[in-house]
Amino acid sequence: MKPKKLKSLIKKTQAALQWPVSVVYKGDSLEIRSDHHDRGHTITWPTDLKAAGEVRDIEYLHELAHATLCETVHPLFSTICFEGVNEHTLDVVTPCFRATSDWFADAWLMKVAPDYEGPDIDDHLVIVLKSLQDKQSGSMEFLYGASLIIAQGIYYRNARLPLGGTLKQAVDAFLSVPPEKPTIQKYAKLVNLLLVPLQLRAKLTVDQSAWLISEIGEPPHGR
Repeated sequence: MKPKKLKSLIKKTQAALQWPVSVVYKGDSLEIRSDHHDRGHTITWPTDLKAAGEVRDIEYLHELAHATLCETVHPLFSTICFEGVNEHTLDVVTPCFRATSDWFADAWLMKVAPDYEGPDIDDHLVIVLKSLQDKQSGSMEFLYGASLIIAQGIYYRNARLPLGGTLKQAVDAFLSVPPEKPTIQKYAKLVNLLLVPLQLRAKLTVDQSAWLISEIGEPPHGR
């Protein structure tokens, strides 16, 4: 797929959305937040990248993938919402939920733009494997990010990698939940498999607007 075709796909994807998309320049990361009450998507564009234009088209399309799943499957595929979760737990579990939603968003990308998303997975896999060789790991954020990329390398690129321990468990969790035909039930299944090392579990609120987090064996708090 040539760059012009990718830009055309971005325009087509954004035009297909029912909710308006706005872009704000702040922070240091590219991410999307979708408000299902006001019915709108806001993409945060890193301020320091505004002039340099370092955000790649495939990354922008990735955010639109979340918006698409938000509108066609469930709002929680775009914006992660919690109820009654303290700041410490929030910091611990957020990387897990981000990796889970990315598993499904990237599957959408592999369907519509495989010539771009496939090589992007290859590039990220090289970075992750180098980090593992250099032993630049240990955080849960790295665990979930690395296991996502490795699982994608195996699932889409036929990578063959020796794995063990918690990393293998996380990779196996991704691979046990095929990302095609996403549902909020598949999301919940995957995120709970990934939360096992933390001895935590997630459950949807009754209205399915947010996640409740509790320790395994403890009843979830909230509505």
